[in-house]
Amino acid sequence: MPLQKSIWTGQDWAVYQGAGSQPPLDVFILGTTMPTKANSGVPAGTVLTPYDPTGTLRTFNAGTANATYTNIDFGNVKVVVKAANVSFVRCRWSITDSTTGAAIAYTVATGVSNCLFSQCDFICTDQKANINAIQGHDMTVYRCKIQGTCDGIDPTGGANVKVRGSYISDLAWLASDTKGVVHPSDFQSHADCMQIFYGGACEIVGNFLGAYPSVIVGTGTPGSGNDTGNPTSEYTQAQAEARRAQLLGSFYTDPSKSYDGIAHENSGVVTSLMCTPNGSGSTALNLVVTDNWIGGGVVAVNAGTSSLTSPLGTFQRNRFFADMKGQSGGRPVAFWFRSDLTATVPMSGPDRNVWMDDGTTVGRVAST
Repeated sequence: MPLQKSIWTGQDWAVYQGAGSQPPLDVFILGTTMPTKANSGVPAGTVLTPYDPTGTLRTFNAGTANATYTNIDFGNVKVVVKAANVSFVRCRWSITDSTTGAAIAYTVATGVSNCLFSQCDFICTDQKANINAIQGHDMTVYRCKIQGTCDGIDPTGGANVKVRGSYISDLAWLASDTKGVVHPSDFQSHADCMQIFYGGACEIVGNFLGAYPSVIVGTGTPGSGNDTGNPTSEYTQAQAEARRAQLLGSFYTDPSKSYDGIAHENSGVVTSLMCTPNGSGSTALNLVVTDNWIGGGVVAVNAGTSSLTSPLGTFQRNRFFADMKGQSGGRPVAFWFRSDLTATVPMSGPDRNVWMDDGTTVGRVAST
């Protein structure tokens, strides 16, 4: 179902009025065109200028209001946004040493509003990566590609975050024999395409949220001396792959239910959308989650926290690939909500959520 004119992209609305139900193949239409690795992020052929040719790992503070950074390869340089109306357009971050820092890019509380990341790449290739891609508030993430990070996007600090037309998948996954090394309360990381901590007009529209573990990143531990059999050094890639196979198990998606016809390794430690609000349970998240493609993970949308007593939000016209590891009644679980949680999930009509394999309605499973 087409969305309103204001969020169509690529050409003028009048073109589509006379073009029938399908737009030209080279036009990306939010909510109609599924984001992929090929059509997301920095467009092919874009010439990028290195921000720091030395490749030094450091942090750049973007503190000039109304600044625009275009066609820049930031490489290992992380960015902290500290001013209003800062834009990053067709930029790339390719982090190869990411064991420190909260995120590749994040906005901080003072003076930040209307930050934009448009057609950017956030890529981790470090096997022990333990970093998120984007974290913060008052920003729009449009047609970006995020791969190899732990969490993709974490709206925090009051939120007001819009994520549109982006590809988020291939999440980092880490394990340790020492509790708290990779997750505060566990022996393994809990990677999510998005983890929502705060509300404030969060809109998640037209994205691909694939909660599948990376085959490259997160196969080792983020430090030394934490795992049995590896007491003094980090894993080699071969050791890491063996460790990963041991801990993740052997759950593979049915190719007929996969988004690309390939059996993907799945696990119970990644989720497409995790809703874990901080602060008062009476503060509504009021999420708008619509026209996305969602798959993988233990369940797709998890909002089981007992701290939320106010409305979670609206989930409509989302398309789910039937490959979650969690099962209920012989079917995978898309929505896993606490039984008394308030959320709008249409069960009939054009706004219902559907399974991609057979077109049936996606129901809500209540936790206890």
